[in-house]
Amino acid sequence: MAIIKPNNNTLSDITKFKVLQVSSQVRNTSQQTIATTTYTDLTSLSIAITPSSTSSKILLKCFVHGVIATTEGFGLQFLRDSTSVCKTGNTSAFFAAHQNGATSVLQIVPFHFIDSPSTTSEVTYKVQAATRNGDSVVFNDGYHSNFYLMEIAG
Repeated sequence: MAIIKPNNNTLSDITKFKVLQVSSQVRNTSQQTIATTTYTDLTSLSIAITPSSTSSKILLKCFVHGVIATTEGFGLQFLRDSTSVCKTGNTSAFFAAHQNGATSVLQIVPFHFIDSPSTTSEVTYKVQAATRNGDSVVFNDGYHSNFYLMEIAG
């Protein structure tokens, strides 16, 4: 028995929004300190994927662990190859993480975006971070950051 959905489509007829492939990367190497206002690669948070169709969407999801000692915060950015596709910024109103007055605050920051690469060639996605005023933030200090890609049929 087929399950009927709106417009008389059965579940077997629905091909859009189906997950086609999943890739993940857990950063389990040693900690990394970033002390710059320039977006910098977070080591090991890079995944290559080859979309199966030019209409596919790529769901990017990451959870970044950073310890803010004396700084006010940090921003995150996703790159597709060398092109920025989404960033939070690293100035006052656009932090991915922010603290004021406390010391050694662990921030676990979720960061998500849906990209439309419009290609069937391999693309590489990366996670980058930048700090406010160039102060130091320690990433993955005893905790792991995670990065996931899901290709969704378009």
